[in-house]
Amino acid sequence: MDTVIATAECVRITSYGERTPIRIEVRRPRPDRKWGWVCTFVLHGIDDEVRRADGEDSWKALCVCHGVVQAYFASMLNQGDRFVRVDDESADFPVEAYFGV
Repeated sequence: MDTVIATAECVRITSYGERTPIRIEVRRPRPDRKWGWVCTFVLHGIDDEVRRADGEDSWKALCVCHGVVQAYFASMLNQGDRFVRVDDESADFPVEAYFGV
């Protein structure tokens, strides 16, 4: 398994009030014969699948990874979901600071 280099945790509250803990787990970019570089990541609590973001260099793969995670959060926000901190559900998780959405 690739080394985890970054994580973030929050709680998703759907428009129906359902609460789900979310853990974003980003792994170290690594060389890939076909695509140049790959950065794998998991969105625990959303679908728990290991996903990949490809790029011509490690920086691009990491940026693509961030963009894909950002798109997931934007989609959930558009559905009326909100995000709060794991340690204090009365405080919003700073989605805009992380993703600009």
